[in-house]
Amino acid sequence: MFNKLSLSIFLFLAVLLFSTSAVLAHGVHLDAYVEGDKIIAEASFSGGAAIKNSEINIYDEHGHLLNTSQTDENGIAEFKIPVLEDLRLVLNDNLGHQAQYIIERSKLPAEFQSSDPESKRGAANVVSEEQLRKIVREELNKKLAPINHNLVKLANSGPGMTEIIGGIGYIFGLMGLYFYFKKREN
Repeated sequence: MFNKLSLSIFLFLAVLLFSTSAVLAHGVHLDAYVEGDKIIAEASFSGGAAIKNSEINIYDEHGHLLNTSQTDENGIAEFKIPVLEDLRLVLNDNLGHQAQYIIERSKLPAEFQSSDPESKRGAANVVSEEQLRKIVREELNKKLAPINHNLVKLANSGPGMTEIIGGIGYIFGLMGLYFYFKKREN
């Protein structure tokens, strides 16, 4: 009886362990950030591979479709900022999966947030504080875009081989403890 129970527990855990990998294989991720007057959207599978030639739609806060684009070979799509509202990006990959990302109004550049036309005026040869901030922001966004891209990849990457082997070892360790204490009872 004891051997049949331990064998059935082992088989159940083995089936459970190996059945989850298929579930995690096709998760999709969508990340977006603002760079100047553009929205850059990056689409990837859970393993980090780019989602190529998939559709990304932008909706306003009322649910109206504003723009549609296709991802390139690197899983990237670019949009001009259409309106000053919260924007919802929706990825539809070719396999039927969907992901979305919300860009809040506060994340849009200051020139889109300012409703005062006086703030956009200035002398041609004098750089105002607001213009200087805009220039610095745009240059920082350009320089930080690769770092943002790498952070998104790192955040979306699944467990590595070390974590998988460690998890299997942890399960076997728990099973060993179970069998040890079960044997001591007998």
